[in-house]
Order: sequence, then C-alpha cells, then structure tokens
Amino acid sequence: YNIYQIMCGIFGSNDFKRYVKLYDQNKKRGNFSFGGLFIDRKMHAIVKTPGTIVLNKNLELKYKKKKKAITTFNIFLGHTQAPTSSRRTASQDVIHPFICGDWNVAHNGVLTNDKMLKKGLAKSYYNEVDSSVIPGLLHVCDRTTKKKDEIFCICRVLSKLEGTFGLWIFNAVTQNVYLARSGSTLYADILTNDFSSLPNKGFELLKEGTLYLLTTEGVTVVGEFKPNSPFFSS
Repeated sequence: YNIYQIMCGIFGSNDFKRYVKLYDQNKKRGNFSFGGLFIDRKMHAIVKTPGTIVLNKNLELKYKKKKKAITTFNIFLGHTQAPTSSRRTASQDVIHPFICGDWNVAHNGVLTNDKMLKKGLAKSYYNEVDSSVIPGLLHVCDRTTKKKDEIFCICRVLSKLEGTFGLWIFNAVTQNVYLARSGSTLYADILTNDFSSLPNKGFELLKEGTLYLLTTEGVTVVGEFKPNSPFFSS
C-alpha cells in the first residue's frame, strides 16, 4: 500500500457545485493549505491560501486587478496539501500549484529523484518542495525542444520522474489541462471532466503511464510516458 497517497489531494470539475463537493472530500487528505486554479476562455486565476477556504458562489477572484465571480469560470482545478517535510508554515512558495514560465502543476505524491533533477535547472526555476521541479523541467523542454509540442514535453518530463505522483498540468498559453498518474491514485469520470484523488460514483481509475487531456466535454487519452513508481505493475 502506498503510504504517500494520504498526503495530498488533487481534484477538478467544470461544474462549481461538484467542485465544492470534491474539495470537501479531499480536505480529508490534507488541510495544511488549499490551491486552486480557475479557467475561463483565455484567462485564469490562481488562489493559494494556508489552511482551508470557504468556496461559495459569492467568492470573488482577482484577475489583472479586476474582481470576477468564481462561478463565471468554466474549469475548476484544486489541490489540498498535507506537509511532507519538517516545515509547518504555509506560504505562497510551498503551496500548489507551482509555476515556471507558462506551466502550472499541482502534485500529489513524493518524488525520490527531485534533488538530482534540480541540479540541471536554474535555481529560479524551483524551490525546496519536490513538486516544484516539474514545471521547471517543462519550461526548459519548452524552450529547448525543436518540436514545440507540449504533449511531447509533458511525456518526456514525466518519464524522468521517479517516485509517486498524481497531477494536473495547466499551460497558460494554450489553456490546455492534462492529468496523469504513477503510483498515486487518480480517478476520473471520462464523460465529464470531474476527477479526484479519491474514488467517487461513476469514476474510474486512470491508467498509469497515460497522459489525459481535460476539457469541458470530458477526458481523452493523448499520450504515454514511462512510469518510474515503485508501486507500478504492468
């Protein structure tokens, strides 16, 4: 049994009421902090807060100094965190999602080779949290690859990760959202875009080593990567 599965939770929906229910469920996995990313056409807003947050229709988010009602967004992504190190103070730099360039990543699990991977990155591309290496690696791939293919970059980076992860990835330029897992749990309703680290009625366990694209219409397979989890079995 993977003990790391209880450390954090990721979840999302294109329906605000279902999103709130998923958040309430995933608070069981960690109430150290909440991180949310909300998408509406060509814009997005991020919320990072210590502890828990009250999500209701009256909540307003700031975007470019303007306020926008949370219910006007059409994709809702979230992360609940339990601390995985001796640090117990929640601050913006340790709350998911982590950001580098155009890439935003929220991660559930523990990476075992993050220190090695960080050695190849500029120090401004990551912080002390293991998860922060993922958007840094994606940013470097984006800048250096000649293919200019975000699916190629995502699969290439995920194949380098060792340990466990369930994650969502958001690219701020293309507005695409991706899901993937290796070792950690991640369930989704393929016909909607609801997903969660915890099982729900109508959800199925996503396949390890498979990259999924999340849209308002549902979840589709778009790529494959090599899982490097000690819990992976073919």
